[in-house]
Amino acid sequence: MPTLFGILNVGKTALLSSQKAMSVTGENLANINTPGYVRRRPVLQEDFSYAEGHLYFGTGVQVKEIERVVDKVLDKRVTLEKGENGFWSALEDVASSVETVFNEPQGLGLSDSLIAFWDAWQALSSNPEGKTERDAVVEKAQQLVGNFQEIRRSLENVVNDGVENIKNWVVEVNTLVKEIADLNKRIKYAEVGDKKINDLKDKLYYKLKKLSELTGAYYTEGDDGVQVYLDNGVSLVEGDKYREIEFEEGDFLRKEVGILNNIVYRKEALFEKRYMKLTVSGEDITKVIKGKMGGTINGLINMADHYLAEVDRLFSELAYRVNMKYVAGIGLTPVSSYTSEAKADDPSKAIRDAEGLFFRDRLTAGAFEIRVWDKDGNLVESRMIEVNPDDSLLKIADKINKMSNVKADVTSDGRLSIYTTAGYVISFSEDTSGFLVSMGINTFFVGDNINNLDVSASIKANHMLVAAGSTPNIGDNRVALEIANLAFGKFMDGDRTFGEFYDAMVGEIGAKTARVKDIQDDTEKFLNFLQDKWDEISGVNIDEEMTNLLKFQRAYEAAARYITTVDEMMNRVINGMGLVGR
Repeated sequence: MPTLFGILNVGKTALLSSQKAMSVTGENLANINTPGYVRRRPVLQEDFSYAEGHLYFGTGVQVKEIERVVDKVLDKRVTLEKGENGFWSALEDVASSVETVFNEPQGLGLSDSLIAFWDAWQALSSNPEGKTERDAVVEKAQQLVGNFQEIRRSLENVVNDGVENIKNWVVEVNTLVKEIADLNKRIKYAEVGDKKINDLKDKLYYKLKKLSELTGAYYTEGDDGVQVYLDNGVSLVEGDKYREIEFEEGDFLRKEVGILNNIVYRKEALFEKRYMKLTVSGEDITKVIKGKMGGTINGLINMADHYLAEVDRLFSELAYRVNMKYVAGIGLTPVSSYTSEAKADDPSKAIRDAEGLFFRDRLTAGAFEIRVWDKDGNLVESRMIEVNPDDSLLKIADKINKMSNVKADVTSDGRLSIYTTAGYVISFSEDTSGFLVSMGINTFFVGDNINNLDVSASIKANHMLVAAGSTPNIGDNRVALEIANLAFGKFMDGDRTFGEFYDAMVGEIGAKTARVKDIQDDTEKFLNFLQDKWDEISGVNIDEEMTNLLKFQRAYEAAARYITTVDEMMNRVINGMGLVGR
């Protein structure tokens, strides 16, 4: 038969269990805004029972454990979706930044400056002797160069900002993997038997979500804790062991653009340097990492770098085509000597291999004509100079020196100087070899890529050098007209004008960015859906906790009343029994 002390113990366990349950509720309410906190639930269990005859009597209640209320499958799904959403949100950031670069103010953008540049040449062709028209050509050309350079700077800033973000994220990721490994160790040694270290587990799974958001990492669970892997199976954490991500800087940007050491290379060229490289224990993970880091890298390569390469291709092609026409031109100011803008690193080397030349990859077997004019505009001598890409600069100078009134020298720094004897003016005909453009002799633009292209310094200094025709005849407009007509040439991808190519590129950027935004919106909605489901299960709900608080309070009060009643019974037995007659 249960004793009074036995039934008093029942009340005591009920009182203590209700007190502990209220404490758990209080902890939930206190941490309602704590990131990563998973609500706790007291698991009540009937205390042991004993037999008396054919009857079994209980001894009260106990709090078996305080469990984290979590759906492990859903929790892992949220973690993975964090990585997916991180990828697309970072990619959207880069894509939107690139799109902003090409959102041109009315009348001030590259498209407008392209039109103005061609119109200026058209106006010069209509008035080939005009000074105002020459001023306009130089002004519009400089505006065009400025717009190209502004796009270059803006896109490079997008890349630089992205790389800086990745560098910072690498530090954060390496901190997270260390902390996760440490938590694995602490949890393993703390959870002996039925012990549950809920606060450490909250921290562990919260950090796993952060790590996935940055890298797209996923995890599995084992006896030693969680094991964390990247998308290609490279492990970051195994129990209490971890591996860090290493960041390496190089020339990645120039590689993607196709420029190395200010020299333009084509797509088939091989590059050794990279602007950025991520490795884990020597294994390259740059293009397999996901999350925010992967989205940013993807955006830098496929948006910022790609369209910087496209803008470079547009500018380079435009400058080359203009220069190929312009080399035959004569300005209003007579010129008796030219010194090349380009410098060959070795004048004895074949020009196809000489470093320092412009558009070197476009050199071909052909010829250019040198013409000599007297002061009255009469042609007194001309000669076709044959050029083969295997020729050296010195050999070409020797060919020029066979003329009577023209001499050629190679300077000590590798420049080609061509000059006439006293009293004559020099000009050239169209160049089928590309040699004059490659050397930068009588070209409107100097350079061969977006990093070094500019209007010739001599033309900027003296606008009267701007050529409209190919003869000293003041009414000759052939060169200006041919350059103006380049606006209609299908030079880009074989079927687009310069303007059409640029407009199509801007449209493509807008379409890509819109598509990325749509996917990002979808992933964010799905993540929010999963997060809402997670919150329903694992989040702290004030109304539910207040209901629990009231329930445990009533249970506590009932236990207290129960104990009071038992106490009165004990007092009656102790103080009221055995006093006969009273």
